[in-house]
Amino acid sequence: MFLKINCFICVIFLTVFDLHVLVIPDMKVSEAHALQHKIENVLKSKFGSQTSTIIHVEPYESI
Repeated sequence: MFLKINCFICVIFLTVFDLHVLVIPDMKVSEAHALQHKIENVLKSKFGSQTSTIIHVEPYESI
């Protein structure tokens, strides 16, 4: 899994993350969805409940 953070904005009491999470292409949708929730929960536990996340799960394609 690779993470690319596109945007990190702190506005008084709000932290926003916009992430692209690259996963193996044959990962099941249910697994990708669970991973998305795990990432969101970790970010909220570290940066507070006011943290907003936008997480794009995409297949990793090697160049």
